[in-house]
Amino acid sequence: MIDAPIIFKWMSPEEKFFRLNFDNLISTINHKTQLKVNAYSVYESGQSSIVANIETDQLQPAVLKTGLNGQALIWEANALNHWRQAINAPQVLQISPATTELPAYIIYQRINHPRLKEISPQSRIASGLSQKMGSTLATIHNLETPIESGLFPTLTTPSEITTASAQRVDNLVKAGTLLPRHQATINRAMSTITSSSVEQKLCHGDFLAYNLFSDGQSLIVFDPDTIITDPMYDLANTTLNTIAEVVDFGQQEAQSIIAGYESKRPVDYQLLQAFFTVQCIKKIEKWCQKNLTTKVARTICFLESPPDFLRKNKN
Repeated sequence: MIDAPIIFKWMSPEEKFFRLNFDNLISTINHKTQLKVNAYSVYESGQSSIVANIETDQLQPAVLKTGLNGQALIWEANALNHWRQAINAPQVLQISPATTELPAYIIYQRINHPRLKEISPQSRIASGLSQKMGSTLATIHNLETPIESGLFPTLTTPSEITTASAQRVDNLVKAGTLLPRHQATINRAMSTITSSSVEQKLCHGDFLAYNLFSDGQSLIVFDPDTIITDPMYDLANTTLNTIAEVVDFGQQEAQSIIAGYESKRPVDYQLLQAFFTVQCIKKIEKWCQKNLTTKVARTICFLESPPDFLRKNKN
């Protein structure tokens, strides 16, 4: 925990200004609302939002989350409330939409367990937590999604995903990061996605070890980047990030995650591989912007030689 929000060089001027003025924001909340924050400490990991432990007279120990994208925060809180019928997630204590004086913010129950990423990959695999990751994600996808309720983002169609991917590919080829020979693989993936007719679901969008709490046995889900789309989008993102972050046990953990998912819900391996390719493009662009050259190089390798766990018959 730190005293003020972290600021990265690659952040926009608006984001930097927002973070520099976080203390003023807390003062405005104290002045304009009934919530009185006596003390706060900020998590270092927040990059698209500010997350802080807060101490107040009125509430149990809690977490305040705010950011420039207020609508995304509201969708996040609605998603966690929706998923709590089937999985463990923090209780949403307060949802405050943006006003002329304050940005949107959410207040959550504070979870005192460590993040799953603090447990070693080897221990996660051995204890069954990696497999539980997959079964928890499948449970989220098995829930009915009230798409027209207005509680969640609108449907992201396969064509929207492939159009965005095509633009990323064009930019990455022009920059010399990707080569024209990568285009055939990417085109096949996009064709598979656009021809899909799978039921769209409310997806977490960022279902990774650093967005899960664990007491060593159970998982608590938080910090979704909500999107309504094909569930394989979610599973592809989870497995790609797993092998990108975990060098020694990444492939084994990704296999465990998929096994856990299949225990609750079928996996469409053709779509999984297609979305894995699209997620590779998205991550390469993101990691180029952050100058994470090692991750870029590894992800290009995954694009050229897809991991074995993406195939149904792995033996």
